[in-house]
Amino acid sequence: MEYRRDEMDGLAHRVAELGPDAVGPELAELAWLAAIEGVEPFLLAVMCDPREPEVVRQRAFARVAAEWAARLDAADRGGRDGAPARLSVP
Repeated sequence: MEYRRDEMDGLAHRVAELGPDAVGPELAELAWLAAIEGVEPFLLAVMCDPREPEVVRQRAFARVAAEWAARLDAADRGGRDGAPARLSVP
């Protein structure tokens, strides 16, 4: 499982166009991967909670995506382990 920049961009467009409910399984997968990477658990919970207002979930997704992008940028610069420009979990 992994999310590269282009995949994250595609997910961002789907969240914006269709709303978080329409991409729930993708958000759940992202939340799982992001939790492993240390992204703020509260953001992940809000992003995936269908009881939260759509705009709140979209904002949480934006914050998660920004943190994910920062980790990809660090990987591009040879961050913590010199990983390629993607984050993945076996």
